[in-house]
Amino acid sequence: MSAFKKHLITLLAGLLIALPVFIKDGLFRADTAQRFYKALSNGCFLAAVLLLGVGFLTLVSNTGFFNAFRYNLYSIFRGMTKKGRSAPKVAFYEFNQEKRRRKGRFSHLMVIGSLFFLVALGATLLFETV
Repeated sequence: MSAFKKHLITLLAGLLIALPVFIKDGLFRADTAQRFYKALSNGCFLAAVLLLGVGFLTLVSNTGFFNAFRYNLYSIFRGMTKKGRSAPKVAFYEFNQEKRRRKGRFSHLMVIGSLFFLVALGATLLFETV
């Protein structure tokens, strides 16, 4: 998938995250500038926190920090299925090497999350000055 598509999909996801807050706080029916900026700030801040949080967790996950937890869950769920019990057991070293080869992408989350944060910060400053 191209970088533009990832950014666009992440932007749309951020807007979907912010939309319920926009509706609840009355962004679309705001009668004053303060209500508009407050609703804009709240919705964009929620989207920013969620996107940046997932981005930072992906960044930490790429370092291998969660691999031991993943391996334990993999082993538990492998033992619960017939197909998993009959399959050969994967050693932690092999599991860890496979996870290191497949790293998650997170730059689109950080870029769009930062964009939402900047919009929320700007809306907050405008809310305070109006």
